[in-house]
Amino acid sequence: KLDGQVWGLSFQNIGTSTAQLTAINRWSAGVKLIGGGGWFSNRAQLAAVNATDAPDVSSVTAMNDTFSACTALATFNQTGLDAWVIPSGLQYIRAFSRCPLTGVTFGPNWFNNPSWCSDMFGNAYDPAPGFNASFSPSISIPAGTIIGSLFSLCFDFNQTPPELAPGRGDMGSVFPYASSFTGPLPASWLTAATTCSSFYRLFQNASVFDQDLGSTFVTSSASNLAIMFEGATAFTNGGSNSIESWNTSNVGDFMRMLGYGSINYTLFGAGKWSLVAA
Repeated sequence: KLDGQVWGLSFQNIGTSTAQLTAINRWSAGVKLIGGGGWFSNRAQLAAVNATDAPDVSSVTAMNDTFSACTALATFNQTGLDAWVIPSGLQYIRAFSRCPLTGVTFGPNWFNNPSWCSDMFGNAYDPAPGFNASFSPSISIPAGTIIGSLFSLCFDFNQTPPELAPGRGDMGSVFPYASSFTGPLPASWLTAATTCSSFYRLFQNASVFDQDLGSTFVTSSASNLAIMFEGATAFTNGGSNSIESWNTSNVGDFMRMLGYGSINYTLFGAGKWSLVAA
């Protein structure tokens, strides 16, 4: 049982500090997390959060590194996960990075108008199997939220990602090395893409991803397509030629967009649009 306010947990003076906390079975009404995150980060032996309640996080300033590098954390009670009441507008950087969570669904309480979700679930390459939690369809990540590396290096992730609000400016580095992700992306991603300037490393080494991204996924808003499909060896645009209609007139960076011969160039509308900026 934990009680009182918690800035962070330290086991530095009792031997192997990362191996002491193995499970959280109950929070008490008095547990209040304060500060900007990191309360349970690097608890390498924390395998389960079984609590059906949640701590008070009403005063936190960020959710960064909340459970980051908890490389055994595969179980999180769904009722408890839904019970976290997180303030609006916070950062969630690396909140669950390197956690092998499966069998739970993240709800909108974990995406309450977040300002920054970079690497929130990323780098889940240590355990096997790795991160493969699902997401409520009622989530809509705001256009201004930074989502770079959201699922980077999530080798086992193959769920429908959260919905995106329209008006997004950047879609870079969301799925690099998500080598089990087949898609499809929700329709909201195809709409959000139309205003994006950067698709840098979006599907790099997402080696089984294949979907018709449609004719307006890349528009005149785009300036950076570097490394976008490098290593995405299964990609055929879902067998559709809609990609021929992409508007690349303002793209200034095509560096290794298709990698080193890993994708058939003709799929990208050879002779239909130019791989040279206007």
